[in-house]
Amino acid sequence: MTNKTVDNLSATHLDKLILAAFERISQLLRSSLWEHAKKENLSPIQIQFLIYIASHPGRFSTVSEIAREFSLTPPTVSDAIKSLETKNLIQRMHSRKDKRKYLLTLTRDGQNLTHNLKQWSGPYYTCLGKHSVKEKRQVIKFLLEFLISVGESGLMLDLKSCFSCDFLLQSEAENEGKKRCIFRNVTLNEMDFRLNCVDYKSSMPVK
Repeated sequence: MTNKTVDNLSATHLDKLILAAFERISQLLRSSLWEHAKKENLSPIQIQFLIYIASHPGRFSTVSEIAREFSLTPPTVSDAIKSLETKNLIQRMHSRKDKRKYLLTLTRDGQNLTHNLKQWSGPYYTCLGKHSVKEKRQVIKFLLEFLISVGESGLMLDLKSCFSCDFLLQSEAENEGKKRCIFRNVTLNEMDFRLNCVDYKSSMPVK
């Protein structure tokens, strides 16, 4: 067996380990979220919608945007939203720019509940705190680059990330190849890139 063959086998093994780790982490996070959902008499998807609306104010908090974000049909999202409205956790408000559209916002009860729900991730932040900033920088760099590859391959819908945003500027002459957000007026490094950015403006042409 040649060194090249051994390297290829090692790379394949690493790929399998990485995907297995992703799957296990996803299961752990989902299980923790479900346990909190049971305590609040909510379904896991309702919990996810509340957290999404809390972190996506404005134009991204619509039924159509939520359906796109979670790869669900609008009727499925509407059913969950109606249930949350009945429980006085969210409310609909007319968009200022387009009166035909409704934006979803949290009620005071919804805000309080969402704040408590976020505590489910506390133990995971404690575990992350055991690792150095250098290690986490390396991890986030890899994960962001991986997500770019996934997005470019068509396996995932738009992440509302810097990489496909119209506000992203790259000028090798001015910034030595570094990327810059012209909305925030900052040069971006691994710590500055965002996913699901509320200021996102797609650079993709409208079909």
